[in-house]
Amino acid sequence: MTVRQVFYQATVRGLVEKAESGYGKVQADLTVMRRARELPYDWLADNTRWQRKPRTFDSVEDALRNTAAFYRKALWNEADSYVEIWLEKDALAGVVYPVTSMYDVPLMVARGHASLPFLYSAAEVINELDVPAYIYLPMIGFLNGGSSWEYAQMAATFRKGFGETGLLIVVLALVKPLSPPGDLSGQLICGPIEA
Repeated sequence: MTVRQVFYQATVRGLVEKAESGYGKVQADLTVMRRARELPYDWLADNTRWQRKPRTFDSVEDALRNTAAFYRKALWNEADSYVEIWLEKDALAGVVYPVTSMYDVPLMVARGHASLPFLYSAAEVINELDVPAYIYLPMIGFLNGGSSWEYAQMAATFRKGFGETGLLIVVLALVKPLSPPGDLSGQLICGPIEA
């Protein structure tokens, strides 16, 4: 979870105002809690900063042992379909990746509005397949808008006209009520986009 996600939770519960000052309060409180060891540092994600360093080894034998320990068979090479999970929020990747990793399913993180190169490269991978492709797009919000819906439609558009293989994009949305509270609250709605 990111600091911004904690801030959103705090605003929904009425703990802070939905403004930069509210975000600052949440950020400061989380810092105090982590320094006091009341909240583990690894409970909050910061996916915007990272270290870059090549993996090195003490010897060739050490490198071979490491390679053997981390070898994983490609589970989808002989499958009769291809699956991807797409996320809009980078902060959710830390929650979803352990599951997609276990099943060797690609996790595509668009970080808000997807770029055309991102969409095009995703479509190119699918275009090279000889099996049907399924993209699952978890989305919390309204079905009639948002960048998640937008990039699913754009990816489907890129896919049209390429090869014989089919593509089905399934949007899984937890829909917020549009009118009186309780109308659609908590319902899971699935909407396919076929290309």
